[in-house]
Amino acid sequence: MGGAGFIAPDQDIRDSIESKAKKYGTLPLPLLVAVNVISDHCDEIDINNALFGSESFVVFQEPDGSLHEGPARRLPNGIWFGKDGHRNQLVSAVLISTNLDPYTSG
Repeated sequence: MGGAGFIAPDQDIRDSIESKAKKYGTLPLPLLVAVNVISDHCDEIDINNALFGSESFVVFQEPDGSLHEGPARRLPNGIWFGKDGHRNQLVSAVLISTNLDPYTSG
């Protein structure tokens, strides 16, 4: 039996899409990747973090000691944009469902 660990649906989604993107090599047509997330801990924030990069907030401390929140940013760890720029350009679209099974669809 395993011990405690972190739940990171955004990383699981990212890994799944990247694995599928690399599986087929160069294709003559756009690639749509479908991912079914089997987790009760996945929400829209996790999906956006996987696709566009993790949300990041910068807080500045003013000379008087007060804190000032800067603009929200996205880290360069999303499916389409990484630290070296654009990536996974063959993936044209991603379809994500959560907990989809034959008994919950239709």
